[in-house]
Amino acid sequence: AGCLTLLSKSGRRSPIIMYRNKSCFQQPYSQSYLIMRAWMILFMMTGLCSCSRRMYDRFLQKEAVIIGLQPNDTLVDIGSGTGDVNIHYAMACKGLHQILVDTNRQMLNEKNLTRLDNRAKKKARSPYRFSHDIVHNDPDTIPLPSGVYPKVLFRKSLHELNDMDKMIDEAKRILIRHGSLIIIEANPRKPNQSDPGCKKKYLTSGQIQDIITARGFLLVEHQKEYILKSQLSDGVYFNILKFQKP
Repeated sequence: AGCLTLLSKSGRRSPIIMYRNKSCFQQPYSQSYLIMRAWMILFMMTGLCSCSRRMYDRFLQKEAVIIGLQPNDTLVDIGSGTGDVNIHYAMACKGLHQILVDTNRQMLNEKNLTRLDNRAKKKARSPYRFSHDIVHNDPDTIPLPSGVYPKVLFRKSLHELNDMDKMIDEAKRILIRHGSLIIIEANPRKPNQSDPGCKKKYLTSGQIQDIITARGFLLVEHQKEYILKSQLSDGVYFNILKFQKP
């Protein structure tokens, strides 16, 4: 590139930048061009987010199959959080009834669930019914009747418990004979890795087995559920362990 210098009437030098192979001076971008570029970037970002969300939706619906949910099944989800995951389970399993249990009333409530459900129904490929009940519990209890439910799930919530033994005993109490206890936990990528949210350490598959079998459960199956790293900040895959109440 070269540079020309013009001498103004006042005697001050004014540099003008010229580009190689160009016969005109540099011109600023027009406002319409900048607006067009902004819309293009926004469109690309929206498309990427939408694609990532569709992948995550399919992942959760596939997870419902992996953990063994059946049509007209009943699932108790301990530490369900917002309930967004449970809506995807409902999409994948017709007639599924879920009991969502959490200590956080601000996070888990009917108003938030209705909003999430309505948003999901607009994007769902086929109609579904989200059958559910909400139960708010104390940290170490599950206020549900004994020996009634076929499946109990701890999805990324076991490591958050203050007293794991008490809650596992509670899960055992509400399960029917030969009922299933399902544990899903993010696999730690390094020793003693902590959850950035609750600051508690993640559990390895070996630790989970030791904790659950010590409370009288039998290990039935252990799987690894892989997920894209960009979709999960705290692990590359989940450990899924299925136990049975004797």
